[in-house]
Amino acid sequence: MTPKRPYLLNAMHAWLLDNNETPYISVDADGDVYPVQRALSRLWITRVENEWSSKLDILMAGKGREAAISKAKKELRESIITISPIFGEKPFFMNDEFSLVDCCVAPLLWRLKRVGISLPEKSTKPLQKYMDRVFERDAFQASLTEDELEMNE
Repeated sequence: MTPKRPYLLNAMHAWLLDNNETPYISVDADGDVYPVQRALSRLWITRVENEWSSKLDILMAGKGREAAISKAKKELRESIITISPIFGEKPFFMNDEFSLVDCCVAPLLWRLKRVGISLPEKSTKPLQKYMDRVFERDAFQASLTEDELEMNE
């Protein structure tokens, strides 16, 4: 899942912050608003890229030693299950508004089924509801390619 231009999301996020804009899609910002939330957004984007995307890349490629693939699959699954309760606290990822963090997390979650990761329903209910909420968004559906649409059919 490594983007062809991995710097793009970080560049967009930095541009928004440098121009006194908020990283939240639906909010109009005036001046320096929510500096703590901005820092948390950057932290979560970096964490998702480093911890989840790297493992998903290994799984999507399907190449390499079986042990490395199994390890990446186990670590990714356990990490997502562990963080699942956070998704119940707010409508979106640690926020009341849809943000760039959601833009990083949603495609990753969309691909879980394709790489053979299933999540236990009981312990990941908040995450399952989050996934339903985000995946039903018109903008998310419009962003998917035909191949990506087929991933979750």
